[in-house]
Formats: sequence, C-alpha cells, structure tokens
Amino acid sequence: AAAAMAATPAKATVKKNTAVSIAIPEDYKWIETEETNVVMLVAKHYVAQNGSKKYETLEEAVASANDGDAIVLLKNCSGNGIVVPQGKFTTGLTIDFGRFTYDFSGNGVGSTGTEYNGFQLLMNNKVTFKNGTLVATSEDAGFLIQNYSDLTLDNMVIDGTGVWGGYVLSNNNGTTVIKDPTITA
Repeated sequence: AAAAMAATPAKATVKKNTAVSIAIPEDYKWIETEETNVVMLVAKHYVAQNGSKKYETLEEAVASANDGDAIVLLKNCSGNGIVVPQGKFTTGLTIDFGRFTYDFSGNGVGSTGTEYNGFQLLMNNKVTFKNGTLVATSEDAGFLIQNYSDLTLDNMVIDGTGVWGGYVLSNNNGTTVIKDPTITA
C-alpha cells in the first residue's frame, strides 16, 4: 500500500493506529472518516493565499496574517465568522476577494452573548476588503460586518439579504470608506 500512496493518490485509506511509513505531500492531509477505524489521505482544497502560503479557510488566513499582509481569495468559499483582533493590523490588512464570494455560513463571532457577526473588525486596525462579494447564509447572521476599525470597502458587493438582524455594516469606531459598492439589505 505504501508504494501506491507514494504516487500522490486522490485518496488512500489506512486503518487507525496502523504504522505506515510514507511522506505526506504538502498539499495532502489525513482526515477521519465516518468509519471509526479508518483515516484517509486526501488533497487539501485551498481557498486563500497570503504570499506563497495557502490556506483551506479564510479564517485561517486572517488568523495567520501579519501587519501589512495581503490575502487573496482563490475561489468562492464559505465558513465561520472572522475576528480581526484589536491592534493587530495597524499598518493594514487587505483581503482581495479576486471577484470571488465569501459566504458567512458557519458560526458567528462577537463578544460573549452576541456571537452573530460575519466579520468583527476590532479597534486600532486598518482593513481593506476589495474586488468581491460578501453574503450570509448562516443562522447566526445578525450582522454581516461589525466594524470598530478603519475600514475601506473597494469595489465590493455586500449582500445582507440573509442577515436576520438587519445590519449589513455596523460602524462603531474609526473611519469607513466605501468606493464603488453594491450594498443590498
């Protein structure tokens, strides 16, 4: 089985707790299957990139970013709400959606008891979203963007029709600049 896996298959299965000696290619990972005693080697599906590093979720890309970084979406994707921690991006963080869509479809973020934000952009940050679309299909979607930062929306479609709380963009602090937007509520 090890010889067959060395050719980087689409997927390979191995019983849990079985000793297997293979090098896992960078773009592959082990996942648990519904069968309780099997793990599977599968290709990673990257949705975002920061420099040469690729990520399987936008949430991971933002969490790993440093001040001044630019994240680029590689395809349409969905996921949990995303927090930009206070003061992490004083020079700036840019997310270039590359004409793709991010669907806030998972768990919301926010302060304790108010975890219904798609994006929570905390104070003392400069954040730019450009060239794409934000939508919400999550049951948690009360706010699409809860903003406390200096935020620029450049050529963005912000679609809040799936937001039960009625807020597409709540601005609580900082400066918000909106260029060439389409905002639907």
